[in-house]
Amino acid sequence: MLKTVKGIIRPNGKIDLDDFEIPQFPIRVMVTILDEDLPKESKLSEVGDYLERLENYEEALAKGQVQWK
Repeated sequence: MLKTVKGIIRPNGKIDLDDFEIPQFPIRVMVTILDEDLPKESKLSEVGDYLERLENYEEALAKGQVQWK
C-alpha cells in the first residue's frame, strides 16, 4: 500500500511527518524532495488538485482545444 504523507526534513536529518502515526517497526519509504525555493507560506497542492487538473486537460484534449505534441 502506498500512502502520501507531507512533512519536513531538517538539516540534522530528522523527518517530521504531518498526521502520521509512527509505526512500532521499520517500514520502507520513498521520499520526494520538493523545490527548496517554495515559499514557506505557500500551500502545497493535494492529490485532488492534480486529479482535477488532469481531468480538465483530458476534457480539453477530447474537445480539440489542445493538441498532444
